[in-house]
Amino acid sequence: MPSFSKVACILLAVMDLGVGWPNVFNSASQLRDVFGVRGDLSPIALHCCGIIGVQTIFHGVAFLWAASSVPSVRKAMHLCNIVSLPFSAFVQLNAPLNTPPPQLAKMEMPWPILAIQLGLSLFSLVLTEKAKPKGA
Repeated sequence: MPSFSKVACILLAVMDLGVGWPNVFNSASQLRDVFGVRGDLSPIALHCCGIIGVQTIFHGVAFLWAASSVPSVRKAMHLCNIVSLPFSAFVQLNAPLNTPPPQLAKMEMPWPILAIQLGLSLFSLVLTEKAKPKGA
């Protein structure tokens, strides 16, 4: 049976790849349909959307690799994820897409996604798996 940490890595990879792929390969549609941008799309908006997608795809691939690797790699990925989440929250609060910024108390997007990511990584660390001894 796979460990919670492995399953969490796979779930986080699916989340990241699901967000990253359309941001890279269909930035205009993402900006218009998901974020509700109207009018002309600036080159910088398309560029930033694509770059966010590239980084998110990398994150997803790294989680897939961690899922297939040893427990110490999964632990490192979950720690990296936990460290990055406060920066994501900072951007949401200080450079929001909309005014006012998303309300944490009302769990407006993207807070549920950040909470799921944080929860999966924290529980993975709490439910630490032991590395198998060599030859076992």
